[in-house]
Amino acid sequence: MKFGLLANLSRPQVGTVVSEILAWSKKAGIEVMAAPEVAVLARGATTVPEEKLIESSDVILALGGDGTILQSARMAGASEKPILGINLGGLGFLAELSNENLTGSLEKVRQGDYRVEKRMLLQAEVKSSGQKFFALNDVVVEKGEVGRLVRLSLFGNGEYIGSYSSDGLIFATPTGSTAYSLSVGGPIINPKLSAIIVAPISPHTLVSRSIIFDEQDVLELELGQPRKEALLTIDGQVSTKLKAGERLEIKKAPHTTALIRMGEKSFYEVLRTKLHWGIVPGENQK
Repeated sequence: MKFGLLANLSRPQVGTVVSEILAWSKKAGIEVMAAPEVAVLARGATTVPEEKLIESSDVILALGGDGTILQSARMAGASEKPILGINLGGLGFLAELSNENLTGSLEKVRQGDYRVEKRMLLQAEVKSSGQKFFALNDVVVEKGEVGRLVRLSLFGNGEYIGSYSSDGLIFATPTGSTAYSLSVGGPIINPKLSAIIVAPISPHTLVSRSIIFDEQDVLELELGQPRKEALLTIDGQVSTKLKAGERLEIKKAPHTTALIRMGEKSFYEVLRTKLHWGIVPGENQK
């Protein structure tokens, strides 16, 4: 078995955790591979170019926060290599492990004592250029740095649905329902489901609400005049400009992201512990 190592180097304890992983892997006879920027910390790991890291690994270890897992999912692409998220601080909603009892959990992975949870991705394509992006959390089209609202027209399976005068629109997966979409009042969806959430950002109306679309729906978004351009962002990490009149197609991606799960903690337990959802102040919680 070979582990690929990705890490957020800005986390203060990352060096200690990397050293712990490498010490365990040496005893367990597991080869650990690291991209050049991570190999600075991972002395003893095999250094491979980033583009070959996913291809050569059986399991991806993502050390950091949710952003590191999102990056790992984008790198894994259609390979669907399983990703084990190890939280090194912050909310860590997607991560499966903390750095407590890390080696015991890695041993379980080595023995195959884990399950894989497939998560839906979105595919966003700029129709004029054919440029494609894949998102585990969300695809966002927003006004960017300029203060004026954007006018966005939404279509579903070729049918005109409606227009929005707002700061932008969020297209979210069930995994992303607890991210940016949640902050603008979008619904919470169990990530085991497949659906597409469309949530407006600060709409200039009293009646605009989020909509949940079927996983098979093909959505299109058009940026209207007089706005010259808007900002397209994928999972809060990759961005490009959309010009007026351009169309963006959003649909379920043909592949998924595979996240390693080991415990019996349910999605709703994570909601309670991470987001304090459903907790009444002053009451003892079970």
